Amino acid sequence: MQDVITISFELFIITAPELLHNEAAVICALLQAGNATVHIRKPGCSMQQVAALITQIPAQWHSRLVVHQHAELQQQFQLKGVHGVADKTGTGNFSLSRHHWSELTTVPTGTDYVFMSPVFNSISKQGYRANPALLQKQVVTFPFRLIALGGIEPRNIQQVIHTGWNGAAILGWLWYGTGDPVQKYQQLQQAVTTLTYAR
Repeated sequence: MQDVITISFELFIITAPELLHNEAAVICALLQAGNATVHIRKPGCSMQQVAALITQIPAQWHSRLVVHQHAELQQQFQLKGVHGVADKTGTGNFSLSRHHWSELTTVPTGTDYVFMSPVFNSISKQGYRANPALLQKQVVTFPFRLIALGGIEPRNIQQVIHTGWNGAAILGWLWYGTGDPVQKYQQLQQAVTTLTYAR
């Protein structure tokens, strides 16, 4: 006999680092397709370029966008939050990235969630190999959520969930290779909707 247990597990989408053709429309479609938070990460772009991208996304979706590098845009567009900025500004969420369990001791008070990577071999960064310790250690309780990042795709998402992570972020698998990003996201979303455990 099996019991179906619904797990609170959140999906995050991180944009490709470069600007893509028709990207705003794709981001809108991804937001419509589910409940994911979208991180606007464009390390090679100016604040003006990132602002131009956000401007193309209707204001109704801004509460589900998090911006990297340019904290000023969070207040300008009333976004959900900022990521990776040394000092928290504005009233939105604040998130960071870390790569080892020991680094969690440096996470400042008020952080909402932390991306930990690479859980699996990175798809977007060739040669960026998995940190096996991130799946060997059972996730314990922290005052912030822990989000798995790196090589996440449907074939390994169950392993992430069973390890106890609060969510997963997708990047390389979604944007690179073959297939429509929206359909890919829906496929992954379906994989994490409900888990079945045998007692």
